[in-house]
Amino acid sequence: MRFLAIVLGLLPIFGLLPGVAMAQGALPPRMIKAIKADPEAYLQDVAALIASAGQGDAITADQLAVSIAVQRARARVDVLAPLLEADLNGDGAVAREELLGTASALKSEARAKLDRAFGAADGDGDGLVTGAELAAKGEDAALSVMGPARLAKVKVLMGFDADADGSVTLDEVRNGLQALVS
Repeated sequence: MRFLAIVLGLLPIFGLLPGVAMAQGALPPRMIKAIKADPEAYLQDVAALIASAGQGDAITADQLAVSIAVQRARARVDVLAPLLEADLNGDGAVAREELLGTASALKSEARAKLDRAFGAADGDGDGLVTGAELAAKGEDAALSVMGPARLAKVKVLMGFDADADGSVTLDEVRNGLQALVS
C-alpha cells in the first residue's frame, strides 16, 4: 500500500496523472498548501458545487462559469437592491433627496444601512449615486464574493479532470486530492 502511495505521488511529476498535474501546475504554492491543510473541506466545497451547479455527479467548465456568474450577480443584487429601491424617479441614479424620502419609510437600523450604502456608492461625494457609480459598486461586490484568488481556486477544479472528458466528478477530485496530499 505504501508503494502505491509513493507511485501515485510521483505520477504527477512525470505527467502521468493529468488531473493532478494540471491542478498542481495551475495552483500557486500557497493554494496547494491551503488545500493540503484541509483537503476534506475542499472536497466538501467541491461536492456542494457539483450538487448545486453540475449535472449528475459531475461539473463542466461551462457549468462552473455559470455558477461563478450567478454568485457574482447575487452579490451585485445584494448590494444594489437597496439603492435601486431608493431610485424613486426611475432615472437610474439615486439623489440624496430620494435617499431621504426612502429612508423616512424605514426603521432606524434600515435607514442607517441605506445611508451607509449610499455613502459607499457615492464615489465622488456629490450627493448623487450615478449609474456608473452603481455599476462600479456592484462590480466591487461581485469581486468581493468571487475575486481573483477564490476564482483561481474554483477554476482549478477543472484541473482534476483525469480522463479529459470535459467534466470533473467528485471521484476525480477525491483521487486527485489523495495524490496531492501524499
